[in-house]
Amino acid sequence: MIKLLQQQTRCLLSTNSPAVAERPKTFGRTKSLLLLSKLVNLRTHPILLEAIRPLIVRHGLFATIVGLLLTTLIIAPTQDIFRSLTWMDQQRIFQILSLLLSAIGLFIIGRSAPLPPIDKKLERILIILLLLGVLSSLTASSGEWAFIELALWVGLWGLMQFSALSCLREPKVMILYHVSAVIVAGLLLVNFFLSLMSAFVSGKDLIAKDLLSGFENLRWLGQFQALSIPMIGGTWMITQKPLWRRLIYVLLVFWWTTIWVGESRGAWLALTAALGFSLVLRLGPRQYYQVLGSSAILGLIIYVGLFHWLAPWLGMNNDARTLENLASSSSLRGEMWLATLTHIPDHPWLGWGGMAFAGSESFISGHPHNAFLQIAYEWGLPALACILAVIVAASSKLWPIIRQLRFEYPEQLLTLSTLQSLAVMLAHSMVSGVIVMPYTQVWLALMAGAAWSIAAKSASLPRSISRIPMTLATYLMVLIASTWLVNVAIRDYPRLTHFEEREGYGHDAPRFWLRGGIKLTTDESP
Repeated sequence: MIKLLQQQTRCLLSTNSPAVAERPKTFGRTKSLLLLSKLVNLRTHPILLEAIRPLIVRHGLFATIVGLLLTTLIIAPTQDIFRSLTWMDQQRIFQILSLLLSAIGLFIIGRSAPLPPIDKKLERILIILLLLGVLSSLTASSGEWAFIELALWVGLWGLMQFSALSCLREPKVMILYHVSAVIVAGLLLVNFFLSLMSAFVSGKDLIAKDLLSGFENLRWLGQFQALSIPMIGGTWMITQKPLWRRLIYVLLVFWWTTIWVGESRGAWLALTAALGFSLVLRLGPRQYYQVLGSSAILGLIIYVGLFHWLAPWLGMNNDARTLENLASSSSLRGEMWLATLTHIPDHPWLGWGGMAFAGSESFISGHPHNAFLQIAYEWGLPALACILAVIVAASSKLWPIIRQLRFEYPEQLLTLSTLQSLAVMLAHSMVSGVIVMPYTQVWLALMAGAAWSIAAKSASLPRSISRIPMTLATYLMVLIASTWLVNVAIRDYPRLTHFEEREGYGHDAPRFWLRGGIKLTTDESP
C-alpha cells in the first residue's frame, strides 16, 4: 500500500505545479504528498512505530478508528481534497467526519468500558450547562443554526470522551497526538519553503498569505501553531536519538519563523503568557524551556533577516508590518468587546442564542474574538458561570498531579506538554476565535480528553461514578448530534461555493462555513 502511494506521488510530481500567486491553496500539494508517503513508512519513523505497534497488536477496530481520526487531522490543512471548497469548509467537513468516527469509536469502546470517571459536582455542572444550551437555542434569534452549533458541541464532547477512553486504554495514543502535530507542522513547512523559494527566484512580492497555506486566515493557522509548539517541544524531550532531536529542533525553529511571518500576535502572546507562567512556577525541566525559548529567538532572527533585511536588499516588497505595529495594534478588538458587553445585559440569562453573533448585522465579525464574551452573549451569564466553574474544577484536579511529577519519564513529559497546550489555547481564546474554528476545535477536544485521562489515572477521582443510564444517554446524544451534522454537511455542500451576502442575512463572516450568513428569524438582535 505504501509503495503504491509513493508510485502515485511520483507520477503527480512529474506534472507542473501552478505558481504561488495563481493557486495558493494547492501550491506544494504534490510535494507534501510525497513527504507524507515517506512519513507513513513506519520503518523510517521509530517514534511513530513505537506508538502504533501496541495499538495494532492489541486492538483491531479501535486502532483503525484512532488511525482514521489522526489521518483526518493530518490531511485537513495539508491536502486539497475538496478542490471546490475553501480550506475552512474542508476542515469543517473533516471535523464532522471526525465526530462521526468518534461516535462509532465511543460505542465500540463503551461496550467493554464505562465512561471516564468524573467528579459528581462537575457532572452536575455539565448537565446544567447542556440544559442552558437547549433553552438558549429554543429562544435563539439565529433559529436552526443555534441547534446546529449545540449539536456541534455535543459531538465535540463525544470526541473528548473518546480521546479520554483511548488514552486510558492505550497510553501510546498521547504520543500519537504529539507526533501528528509534528507531521502537520512539517508538511506545512514544506509548502512554506517551496513558496518562499519560488518568491525569491521569481522576484515577486513576499505575501504572507501566499507563503503559508492550509488556512484562509493566518490567525487561524496561528491557533494551531500556538497549540503545537508545546507538543513539538514535548516530542523533542521524549526523543532519544540525536539525529531525530536535531531534526525536530530545526523544525521547531522554522515553525517559530512562520509564527512571526504570519504576524499572529495572539499566538506568541499566548505562548509567552502560558509558558512564562509555567517557568515561574518551575513546572517541568529547564531544558524544555531552553529549547522552546532558543528556537523562538532563532526563528525571530531568521524572520527579520529574510523579510526585513534580505528582501529589501534584493528590491522585493513584502507585506510584513513593522515590529511596532505587531506589538501595539489590537485590530479593533477593543471596540468589538465593548459593543458585545453593551448588548449582554439585554439577554443576560439565556443570551441571544448560538451563532447569534454571526447573524447580527451590528458586528463586523462572526464572533467577538473572546471565548468568555462569546459564551455570555450567546448562551447567557449562567452558562459563562458554568464554564468558569468547569475550568476551575478541572484545574483543581490537575494542579496537584502536575506539581508531583518529577518529569523523568516520557509519560510525565507528555503530561506537561499536553496541559501546557491547553493553557496556551485558554490564553489564546481571550483574543481570537479558538472555540469557533473547526480544526482548532478538534485538537482542543482531543487534548482535553487526554487531560481528562491524566486526571482519571490519579487517585483524586473515584472510579465508580460512571453509571450505565448516563453512559447510554451519552452515546445516544452523541450519535444523534453527529448524524445531524452529517445531514447539514450533505445539505449545504452543493451550495457552499455559491454562498453570498443576501438581503435579510447578517454579516457574511466565517462561523460554521466560511461563506453564508446566519439568517435572523426575528428583529430582536441588535
